[in-house]
Amino acid sequence: MIATLTGLIASKNPPFLILNVMGVGYEVQAPLSSFGKWEKVVKNESITILTVHIVREDSQDLYGFATDDEKNLFKTLIKVNGIGPKIAIGILSASGVDGFIANINSANIDNLVCLPGIGKKTAQRLIIEMKDKLTSKAGNSKQEANFLDKNSQVISALTNLGFKSSVAQRMLAGIDSNNKTIDEILRLALKNN
Repeated sequence: MIATLTGLIASKNPPFLILNVMGVGYEVQAPLSSFGKWEKVVKNESITILTVHIVREDSQDLYGFATDDEKNLFKTLIKVNGIGPKIAIGILSASGVDGFIANINSANIDNLVCLPGIGKKTAQRLIIEMKDKLTSKAGNSKQEANFLDKNSQVISALTNLGFKSSVAQRMLAGIDSNNKTIDEILRLALKNN
């Protein structure tokens, strides 16, 4: 697999970048957040980009990133059911890494549904599946979250998803939270609705 490319910029037409690597032009799709970081890079200037190479039965695509955070978030996003590479690039373009993490940590469905290709159900799935996978640079670290017990965190997540506090507590009734992650408890609570 291709993990990085170093070459000369042949063209920049967001979301596509063509990188000339020793006479071979690689077309790379990148989020606008990366293009912002490459803004001062001019044609025929050498750069190194981080890449994710996705091989499918009918295509081979290269996705490029300016930072490890962007690349890692992209790789995490495409593991979520219903999120493909194009939607993941759209998410990074629209919100950037920090904006997306902030929306997940605060369970902000309204901001998530504004992202390209994201509806309400997909936004809820993103919150559930990514909450424990992400750490925030904005102060909402896992260590701070540990001050709240699991049930309080689940109730908070449910109320952020639009459920009333009394309904959220009823959804948690009867769920044994011992030896379960917050994601597992939240999924069980949603099934109780």
